[in-house]
Amino acid sequence: SLTDSQGSTLNVASTQDVIFASGAATKFVILDPTDGTAGTQIAVTVQAQDANNNLVPTYQTDVTLNADGSATGDGLVAITNGTGTLNINDLVAETVNLSLTDSQGSTLNVASTQDVIFAPGPATKFVILDPTDGTAGTQIAVTVQAQDANNNLVPTYQTDVTLNADGSATGDGLVAITNGTGTININDLVAETVNLSLTDSQGSTLNVASTQDVIFAPGAATKFVII
Repeated sequence: SLTDSQGSTLNVASTQDVIFASGAATKFVILDPTDGTAGTQIAVTVQAQDANNNLVPTYQTDVTLNADGSATGDGLVAITNGTGTLNINDLVAETVNLSLTDSQGSTLNVASTQDVIFAPGPATKFVILDPTDGTAGTQIAVTVQAQDANNNLVPTYQTDVTLNADGSATGDGLVAITNGTGTININDLVAETVNLSLTDSQGSTLNVASTQDVIFAPGAATKFVII
């Protein structure tokens, strides 16, 4: 457009446009994906870009996306009109690192990387972790976790739960859950296998079907006894 900056009084209504097209593709770039939840697919988009970071909509050669950790769904990205998308998933709550491989011989720069976070889903169950067996008369720590449907710890969960221990064991009861985890120490003077279970005493509505057992073995011999 024009502006009569010098006071010529001439008509300056004339306009035109000029197109700056993208240059030749020089690199593949992974766009920053939106973080999500373990067990739910996340879309990862790759673009062919020129030296000034512009999408090159005429580019058609594919490229391979790599995802580490436990992620699945990575592989060859079909590039159409300069863009391609793959859906990846991960049942493990973790940060997944993304990278590229020039598997189709495009010669474009494939140094672009990103990461994407798969956070735990909502808590669905309490789980008793398998405790380490021990000796009668010595405390054994029993840990309970709030987990999502894919067995990931949910570190935001705070509601307590009750641990039950049978036989002659003592120390069971309400487990204080902080950041999704709680631990209680049980003991047993009798050498026996103690069965552990849970009760939803605080009305969390989480599944409490988890069970474990823990063995209290005899200690070192200290005496002879006449039966």
